[in-house]
Order: sequence, then C-alpha cells, then structure tokens
Amino acid sequence: MARVTAADEIYTRGGMLIARAGEVGEAVRDAVPADAGNCGRVFVRWGGRRHGYWVDRDDVRFLKAVNVSHYVARPAAKEDNGDEEVPPLPSGSFSYDYDFGLNLRLIRRARRLSQGALCRRMGENGLPLAQSTISYRESNPQAPGREFLRAAARALEVPPFIFLFPVAQLEEYQRAKKFLLMMSSAMAGG
Repeated sequence: MARVTAADEIYTRGGMLIARAGEVGEAVRDAVPADAGNCGRVFVRWGGRRHGYWVDRDDVRFLKAVNVSHYVARPAAKEDNGDEEVPPLPSGSFSYDYDFGLNLRLIRRARRLSQGALCRRMGENGLPLAQSTISYRESNPQAPGREFLRAAARALEVPPFIFLFPVAQLEEYQRAKKFLLMMSSAMAGG
C-alpha cells in the first residue's frame, strides 16, 4: 500500500463525499477491478476504513515516490466475453474531422432518442448522469473517457468504435449512394 492524499474533495457518482481535500488514505497495490469501467483508476481506503473506493488517478497525490503504475488498475486477463475494445484514434498524415459530440448527437437522433431518454438508458447501463452532461458532450468535439464511451455505445446499441468515425461524412456517403442507385436504375429502365 502507498499513502495518498485527496487533491480535492472526492465524491461518488451518487454524490456522497468520499474524502475531503488533503485527507490521507491508503492506495492498494495491484488492485483488479470487477468493473472494467474502473480501469485506469486507483483503489483507495480513506481514513483507515475497511471499505475502499475507486477514484480517478488525478484526484490523488502519492506522498512518497512510488511506481504509480502498480496502483493504477489494469484490465484483468483478456477473456472473450463479447465486449468490444475501444480502439485508439487513427493517426497519420491524412485529414480527419473527428467530432465526438457531433457523432453522439447524430447517432442519438438516428435512434430517435431525446437527451433525457439517452440519460436514462446510460443509467440503466451503469452510468447515471444528468441530461446536461449529454448536452455538454454533444457540444464538445473531444472524446470522453472509456466509461462514458462504453455506456453510450450500450445505450445506443452500437459498437463503441462507431463514435471514432466521421459519422456526418458517413451520412453524406449514404445519401450519395442512394442517389447513384436511383440514377443507375432510372438509366437502366429508360
């Protein structure tokens, strides 16, 4: 274990205060999360309590020099459980107009869901949040964390990687394809 302090007040997703700013806790080495959404987080027991909490790495400061990677949760051994891995964003010298918020909005609308309905579905998939969070994400081009990405994908019934494509350009492609098919059938019939 390694001693840590809370960088700021830390709350659970439900709003319960876990630790006050400066409170000391013990980070557990090599903790394995039961929920993949806690990968990349640190398991900490605050104030000598037996029960611990998963907290974001940026929410704690280690008091001594340690190899932090031993305290940041990694996924358990890979099993084939049907869960798709979230691929990294493409890299290269090509132009790529990636906009997570636009993709989220287009996919949500294609599913004919309101922002509130998407919030409810994401809550059912383990990530309760407010409608304002969806509104914020839809207006922000930056990709969210893995937990949000997976919950949104499950709620919208799409693979997570679909958010990494320029969905707006895919819609333009579909319209062009439909037009070309209509033109070719008109030419064949006439």
